[in-house]
Amino acid sequence: MHLRTSFGPVALSVWHGKDPADGHWGCPLRERWGLAAHQQLSPALEDKLAYFGTIAPSYEAAAQLSVKLGYPVADTTIRALVQRLGAKAEGQIQERLQKASSEKHPARAPTPLAVLMLDGFQVRFRGPGWGRRRTPRTTCRF
Repeated sequence: MHLRTSFGPVALSVWHGKDPADGHWGCPLRERWGLAAHQQLSPALEDKLAYFGTIAPSYEAAAQLSVKLGYPVADTTIRALVQRLGAKAEGQIQERLQKASSEKHPARAPTPLAVLMLDGFQVRFRGPGWGRRRTPRTTCRF
């Protein structure tokens, strides 16, 4: 198995074949690391290249940046990576939008306090008699 990492290419001799437990074909080490079937970039290198693809104005500029930092890849590789991760993110967003949002505390009663933001300052709701010179005082009897 050949894998391109941030430190350079790595060649590994790994077991692969049919799993006797469930009968699927695969590579246990590749599955353990969370790699796709034909993935040749390490997850750390993919993360760096995806970042380069998002901050650079073009995929060609991202490829030039990656070469400058010691990760020589083609601009088509960065484009394919960004497209794949973007499709995955879009799928997650669509899945989240399909679920109905729920309140965190739906059985809670409304409170008499309200905080409003108007032009950068807070206004608090105040009770009856607020702002008068003299307001009736309530006495508390125990």
